[in-house]
Amino acid sequence: MPYSIRKLLDAFGPAPPRHTSSLELGDLNDGKIIKLPDDLKAKLALIGDPAGEDRSKQDFALLCEMTKHIKKDRNLYATFAASPRGQDALTRKNGHFDDYMRRTLAAVRGAKANELTKVTIADRSDFELAASAENWRDYFFTGDELDRTPLEFVVDRLIPEQGITGFGGLSGTAKTYIMMSIAKRILTGGFLWDRFKTNQYKVLYLIPESASGPFYERMVRLRIPTNKESFLVRTLSHGPTLPLSSEVMKGAVKGRVVFLDTLIRFMDGKVEQAATDMAMLGDSLLSLLRCGAVGVVFAHHAIKSQDNELTLENAFRGSGDIGAILSAAHAVAQLDPDKSKTLIQVQCVKARDFDARLPFQLQGKPYINRSGDFKLVKLPGECHSIQGEKRVVRNETAEAEITKIMRLLRQGKSQRDIEGQLGVSHNSDAYKEARKRFKAKEGRDSKTSKNDEDLGDISSK
Repeated sequence: MPYSIRKLLDAFGPAPPRHTSSLELGDLNDGKIIKLPDDLKAKLALIGDPAGEDRSKQDFALLCEMTKHIKKDRNLYATFAASPRGQDALTRKNGHFDDYMRRTLAAVRGAKANELTKVTIADRSDFELAASAENWRDYFFTGDELDRTPLEFVVDRLIPEQGITGFGGLSGTAKTYIMMSIAKRILTGGFLWDRFKTNQYKVLYLIPESASGPFYERMVRLRIPTNKESFLVRTLSHGPTLPLSSEVMKGAVKGRVVFLDTLIRFMDGKVEQAATDMAMLGDSLLSLLRCGAVGVVFAHHAIKSQDNELTLENAFRGSGDIGAILSAAHAVAQLDPDKSKTLIQVQCVKARDFDARLPFQLQGKPYINRSGDFKLVKLPGECHSIQGEKRVVRNETAEAEITKIMRLLRQGKSQRDIEGQLGVSHNSDAYKEARKRFKAKEGRDSKTSKNDEDLGDISSK
């Protein structure tokens, strides 16, 4: 008689905690069949039970072995279900196959996470001792034994899965709003800013530098659901920053896209200019992926002096090791100095193993208040460099100011009136240019008027 699911889980460790599976209901049916090594395919073709071992237990062992070659639960499901072994389980479970697979995969992922999370910086020596023993071959792989799943994205060509993504920019460049906007779209899937394809995942948003009240207000402004288990938050109000290597974090990140806002709050006393410290921080970030995080996204500050174009080196302040750990890096720059539009350019400065998107522009005001999100105002390929776009915006801003001054001059307003209404000094470039254009126009109008008078005199004769 086959084991019950409870006996199966008891045989391989405690039942997985709540939220162990990274899957939302129904996601298993979207998987792909992955090619496996011949020896593993042969095992999946065996239906008999010559040793009398329970078949559910065998299924569990085979799925554990398959995780060496297949990362995603949905692809594990599809590949196993397509095998003779999977067809046998389908018959055995008689209408309960999906539930059986969900529970078994949860147990498999729980067992793998427990194994992997033992490998931390603190006990690396134990890991190395284990790897040097008789089972050393278990720690190395041939090319055919590697997972062959192509690179996939949380947000297409912006945020890769199983990688670390950074958004770097000066303070006050709307990095938090941008990351919250991305997190909102990840909750539902679809198209970020009506353009970039986004997969659906749960979110863990950590923001130790903001109290709960202001963060809640931002959630409301961006129309992020405030009552969903799929969007979990920890703020300044909830206590000290949790270390990235803590047991709580290891459990919390499974199946979620993790947002760290900002990176410096998770350095735990490390110095961002020190390469050794940043290498250790990088290991902590990578450990989140090993513990089951779908991806890690963080905000970081840029170098304050930004006279030149933003690059990986100056968009992310500190040691070059910060940029080195990133799978994707995006520079964020505010284009309008007065922030009247919250006009932001996002420019990819690093893309590992994929083609970088061309720069694009987002506008916050008034769209966040109207519709709860940014509007994509320039598509990839429609933008100049950040410095070039800043010049364009400066010219547009100056032109608008000149137009306002000229309107008041035509109304006969005095210099003092104009300064009072617009806050523009008469020594400013905009005021001088407006006066120059106004006088030139007056001269043209006067000349036109005189010509009209002369023509009138001629015709009267």
